[in-house]
Amino acid sequence: MTEYMPILPIWGFDIFEQANVDHCFILPALWENDKYQDFYTSRRWKTVIIDNDMYETPEKCADIDSLIDIADSLNSNSTFIVGPEDMQNGLNTPSMISNLLTEYDVRGDSWDLMTVLHGKPHEIVEQHKELKQLGISAFGIAVSSWRLGFDRGSILSLLRPYSGGYYHAMGLDSLCEVINLKKWGFNSVDSSIAATCAVNNINMFEQWNVVRVGLPTDPIRVDLKSIKTDNLTFVKTYINVLALRQYVNNPVWYYHEYAKAQLGTALRVGRQLVDEVP
Repeated sequence: MTEYMPILPIWGFDIFEQANVDHCFILPALWENDKYQDFYTSRRWKTVIIDNDMYETPEKCADIDSLIDIADSLNSNSTFIVGPEDMQNGLNTPSMISNLLTEYDVRGDSWDLMTVLHGKPHEIVEQHKELKQLGISAFGIAVSSWRLGFDRGSILSLLRPYSGGYYHAMGLDSLCEVINLKKWGFNSVDSSIAATCAVNNINMFEQWNVVRVGLPTDPIRVDLKSIKTDNLTFVKTYINVLALRQYVNNPVWYYHEYAKAQLGTALRVGRQLVDEVP
């Protein structure tokens, strides 16, 4: 089963309970906010991934000790903390993790170390091989690989001969990609797409791709620190979270249920147009 981990602003925290979401993705950059911290430490979770903040602040990786402190404060069946990574050249990441392991173990009493893979398929395969040799068994594959035109589900199929482990899709730009994320066995995927679409009045299953590339026409990313919104935006976000949970778990079934009245729909999968859902 592939779990959807919604990234929601503070005003959307009630949705976790209303939608029975018990898998989450934590951003340490927001941990000093009392409302943010109180919420995540007050609930029981099945799976938690604590990010290293490099997507939020690329110039600085979160301190590993602070990530461990967060992990120790949570009530979770499984907790992963994301180690350092080279976002520009993933081939450098194994040596960064190797250096980290001179001071820390691959897992602690309350957490396991996760490493993010970057780049082209053959580069990701090489990183994965080296990191497995270091004892790493939890991996994220960055959304940047999708943005380069590579399908992360297909990349995971190249890694699956090594079998075992936990695999997470870091971020989500396209609902089409979910089909192969599910097919090839990703354990989870995180995204703020549910709230971002609600705030920008975007219908996810008409837009399909929600990508921000630095243009004035880009959809505005939801402010994750905001504590208030209007009722309509809240309801749209709630509906989007419910829809994505169902879609991530069974994308082909959900798509046909959603679109059975529509004919000849063309979906964008990677950089190819197909006439039907794979």
